[in-house]
Amino acid sequence: MGMTSESNSDRDLVLENQKLQEEVEILKQEKIYLEILLETTMLHADLVEQELYRSHQKLQEEITQHKITEQQLRASEKKLQSLLERLSQTNTDLEIMLETTTAHGDLIEKFSHDLSLRDSLTGLFNRRYMEESLVRHLGRAKEQEEPLSIIIGDIDHFKGFNDRWGHQAGDVVLKAVSRFLENHTRLSDTTCRYGGEEFVLLLPSTTIEDAHQIAEFLREGIKNLHHQYSYTFMQGLTMSMGIAGFPIHADCQYSLIRSADTALYYSKTHGRDRVTIASLNLCPCLKNDDY
Repeated sequence: MGMTSESNSDRDLVLENQKLQEEVEILKQEKIYLEILLETTMLHADLVEQELYRSHQKLQEEITQHKITEQQLRASEKKLQSLLERLSQTNTDLEIMLETTTAHGDLIEKFSHDLSLRDSLTGLFNRRYMEESLVRHLGRAKEQEEPLSIIIGDIDHFKGFNDRWGHQAGDVVLKAVSRFLENHTRLSDTTCRYGGEEFVLLLPSTTIEDAHQIAEFLREGIKNLHHQYSYTFMQGLTMSMGIAGFPIHADCQYSLIRSADTALYYSKTHGRDRVTIASLNLCPCLKNDDY
């Protein structure tokens, strides 16, 4: 009984000893691996450090790029928000414009019509408006039995002026003459650019004698316009004019314009820078309403 217990103890000790030897062998092997790893690490430490540095740099670049992307995204969001606000405001403005147009369509139509009756360069009324106004004024003059005079003026040698100084200088002259005519006529008068360098003034309730005085005043003023401007090309500027009136020269708008135009032609062919009143000697067909 006692010998059996001892045998078992010996066997256990042997087994335990074998197990310990195996563990020692394993530890020795791991030690060898660790020594090899340590040796390898020592040999390639610089490479590992460089690789770690590159990895760190790459990570920093990715972080920086991520921050930039976030900032760009926030900026884009702000721009988008601003755009949405502007679109909203534009939509509101369009709605207001639509409501205004609907509510004041007649006024807008009238304003557009008025724009179509103005000369774009000088701001004076254009030929279309002059013709419409002449019919209206002539009808009133007949009804009220009042005189009506018309002055047609033409800037002298304007083509040669444009050829010498250029069209920009010509535009300056046209604007200056237009401003002078408009500023020195009555509110009841109508000042129009008839075409090119030609102007027409409608003078309601004005006799031929009064129209002649007005024309002479305007002619002299235009002749001296260069005193108001520093442009060399304004010197020597003159205008020729022709005058006709109802009822003394014509009974309809066509013959009235023709009579004044004939008088203007006489001024242009007899020295220029002068005012001529229509007469039977100039236009034997005066009073011919069949024109």
